[in-house]
Amino acid sequence: MEMKPLDSNTWTGEGTVVISDGDLIGTEDVARLLGIKIDRVRYLSRQNRLPSKTLSNHGQRIFSKKEILELEKPY
Repeated sequence: MEMKPLDSNTWTGEGTVVISDGDLIGTEDVARLLGIKIDRVRYLSRQNRLPSKTLSNHGQRIFSKKEILELEKPY
């Protein structure tokens, strides 16, 4: 399965994304920042209440830390 690079980040083909600007974070990090459970982050992302990008057909998501911190409580 091939994935396309996101913005300035590079897909290495080895299951990782190299983050050049340090702004992208994963689901667990978002949960920690917002003080909510990981399942809630996934739910809010599916409902388009949290801005995210999907990295794979399996639903792996990444989030912009800047966008998450700018949100008013979406939960």
